[in-house]
Amino acid sequence: MRNKVRILNLTLLIVMVLSIVAIFFGGSTYHLHSNHYFPNGTIRNAEARYDDDSVAKLTEFFSSDENEVVFVFQALEKGRTKVEIRYEVENKDGSVTEQTCHTDLEVWWFDLILDRNLGNFAGYDIAVYAIVFMLLVAEIIMLTVFFECRRKGDFSYSMVTAGSITIFVGVLLMFTVYKLLNNVVKTFQQFAVIVSDIGYLALLLLGPIMLLLSAFLMVSNIWLMRHEGRRLVNGLGFAFGILWLAGTVVSLGPVFNLYGFDMPTVVTRIALYSMCYFECLFLSTVVCSFLSVRYRPATDRDYIIILGCG
Repeated sequence: MRNKVRILNLTLLIVMVLSIVAIFFGGSTYHLHSNHYFPNGTIRNAEARYDDDSVAKLTEFFSSDENEVVFVFQALEKGRTKVEIRYEVENKDGSVTEQTCHTDLEVWWFDLILDRNLGNFAGYDIAVYAIVFMLLVAEIIMLTVFFECRRKGDFSYSMVTAGSITIFVGVLLMFTVYKLLNNVVKTFQQFAVIVSDIGYLALLLLGPIMLLLSAFLMVSNIWLMRHEGRRLVNGLGFAFGILWLAGTVVSLGPVFNLYGFDMPTVVTRIALYSMCYFECLFLSTVVCSFLSVRYRPATDRDYIIILGCG
């Protein structure tokens, strides 16, 4: 497992370095998505007005496959400027309407263009796909570790950890790829919001399972106490089930009304993501316990060690 973790860390480091290099050296051209859609019109006569026209310039504009107006800017020199874009839309009935679009651009090192208005930057798609690739690599390696532990009969913390990371990263990867395939991600800020909201979606997805497992855990712990006595240690499972049940119910409360990035919301999101991971850890423990019961070890052994037999 250690070798696979080293490979994972090395792969992530290489991808991060290559992504940063690609973003900086290819970030002098920026595509501004205006969020203006005109399926029944033709865009023409776009003109940009700058606070400082030495920072960047508008080089072209076009209508995307989704009929969204996209403007292309080229970096000139380091600095910052606010931009007002005026353009005309010729409708099918022959009428012409004038539209405006505003943004705040900053040219950084290596002519990298930052969009202060949308929280975006040139080459953001490289960063997005690099993150997805890193998630995919982590998923493959952790899944490999999990099945290797299963094959060796190593039902230990390593297997539980590998299983929990596999579930957690799998949920992140599934929702992220779904959004990318549906062309929802057009800025890095949109990508960050989507990833942030995945924690909520995962809690909604895992909520019924966790409630059911919490109930089963409490019932099984009652059975344990009836057969082995009412000791504090034997009651820990029941207490854990109650706490997990309460935590699941409480964590689902803010799912429907938190959409900002203020500090209290960030703290809440981190807490919910932590809750989501611990749910994945709990699910992995249940899966490993089930697999360990069904595991049939090789019979060509001369000894057996029973831990905790007193």
